[in-house]
Amino acid sequence: MSNPRAWTASDIRSELTKIESLIVAAGRLIGEGRLIDLSALEGRTHEACDAAVALEGQTSRDLLPDLERVISNLDTLAEQLATRFGDLPNLQNETAPSAAASAYGRSSGAA
Repeated sequence: MSNPRAWTASDIRSELTKIESLIVAAGRLIGEGRLIDLSALEGRTHEACDAAVALEGQTSRDLLPDLERVISNLDTLAEQLATRFGDLPNLQNETAPSAAASAYGRSSGAA
């Protein structure tokens, strides 16, 4: 992260809500058999979780229900991926970027 920002609990909650929307959109697209790129979702989730951990004491603990919802949604997404695609090899370096368009990148304007 080249430009670190100071996150508030409200900022993190808002970002977690957006992340949940991205997860739901990814699940929908998986159901349609479309390719999705989860790298932006991974990055956003990592950044929001790091920001939550960096908050002090009770402020950080107050975010636990929000974080648990994201984890639950990620578990559901993982199940959808396994059901739809089974055990796939890692194709990250073998698929052209244009072929693996970011599903949630297209839907982020709606989130």
